Amino acid sequence: MLVLSRKKNQSIVINDDIEIFVVDVVNDQVKIGIRAPQNVTVHRKEVYDNIKNEMTQAAMSDEGLKNLGKIKLPGAKPPTLPQPPSPDKAPPATGGGN
Repeated sequence: MLVLSRKKNQSIVINDDIEIFVVDVVNDQVKIGIRAPQNVTVHRKEVYDNIKNEMTQAAMSDEGLKNLGKIKLPGAKPPTLPQPPSPDKAPPATGGGN
C-alpha cells in the first residue's frame, strides 16, 4: 500500500488518466474530488461492497444461476477465453517415427 501526504488543492495521479484531488480538510473529514474517464467506475468502498454482495446473492439464486455468465462486476472486464485453432490453422502433426 502506498501512503501519501497531500494538502488542500494538491492531487495524485493514477495510471495517467485518473486524478484524485484534496478539495477540503475540516477536522477529521477530508473531501476529495476524482477526475476519471467515463468508462472507469468510481464508488465509495461501502457502496462497492454492497453491489458485490447483491450480485453474489443474485448469482446464488435459481434465476441468478441461469444468468451467471451475464453478471458483471463494476469496472470488471469480461474474461477472454482462448479460442481453439480453426482446422485450416491447426499446427502440423508431428511424425510418429519410421
